[in-house]
This record gives sequence, structure tokens and C-alpha cells, in this order.
Amino acid sequence: MATYMAAILTDAGYHVLGPLHSSTDGIEAISTFRPDAALLDVRLARGTSLLLAEELERQNIPFALVSGATRRMIAARYRNRPFLAKPFGTGELLETVGALVHSGARSSCKSACRGLPYDGSDLQ
Repeated sequence: MATYMAAILTDAGYHVLGPLHSSTDGIEAISTFRPDAALLDVRLARGTSLLLAEELERQNIPFALVSGATRRMIAARYRNRPFLAKPFGTGELLETVGALVHSGARSSCKSACRGLPYDGSDLQ
């Protein structure tokens, strides 16, 4: 699923970094390649994305959470973040990423951004 999402975003003109499979991988990646926006699956193959969410907040990088769980099951401090509930469609994905990029627009972001697609490991 993460690879499919990356392909959709790439086809739409975004530069995609990932998929990444842990918060540690994500934190390492954003220290090298500062993204304009990120998509975080709440549950990853190796833990959760909450440490990465904290780092994205610290760096003022906009992000949305992706989950098959309900919003109520997400840590309270992140419940007001943009949220993609699985399953979701291509239109929802592109709309969410577009809004994230627009909300965090910086002079370095032209028609594309770097994003961190979610791991998709909780899809069974």
C-alpha cells in the first residue's frame, strides 16, 4: 500500500521520500532531506510514528496521520491533525497532501514536495 501511495504521489508531481518503516528511520531522513509535508501511519512495522510526529512538530513540518483505527484511538495531542482513515481513495490522498504542502509552503517548495508516505504494515 505504501508503495502504491508513493506511486500516486510521484505521478502527481511530488518527490517522495520513503516508504520508511520506523520513527527512527523517519527522523534520520528528515535530518537529511527536510520534507515539505509528511504522511504518518500511526502503527508501523517497528512501533508507532509518535516520535517522528513529535520531531515534525518541533521542526514545524506539516503532517497528516493515516490509520485504520478511529481518530479517538490516536493520542489526544494529535487528534486535531489532518487524518486519513483507511481505506481512502486517491482523491482524498491528493487533497490531503495538497493541503499539507499549501499549509507549510516555503519558498523552497515550488510545484513539488518531499513527503514521507506511511508504512502500511497494519494492512492485513
